[in-house]
Amino acid sequence: MQNQTSMDTESRIIEWIVENKGVAPEVIKNSDLIESRILDSMQFLDFIMFINEIVESDVSSQISVETLRRVDSITEFVNRRVSKEIA
Repeated sequence: MQNQTSMDTESRIIEWIVENKGVAPEVIKNSDLIESRILDSMQFLDFIMFINEIVESDVSSQISVETLRRVDSITEFVNRRVSKEIA
């Protein structure tokens, strides 16, 4: 079961992708975002900037391509970074 913070983060990530790519939320949640080209090279940097906004820090050098493949791994990464920033 996800906690509220994880659900909020996941919702924000999915919402950004829906707004920028026009892909249905259920497709986003269940896809490899890179393999399916939901996240493509044209918006990759914009998405990293969006992640930086959520974390309120530049995490571009800390995030891997593998992390960016699935919404759950992105959510986990963001929540770990946010809790480090708070601590």
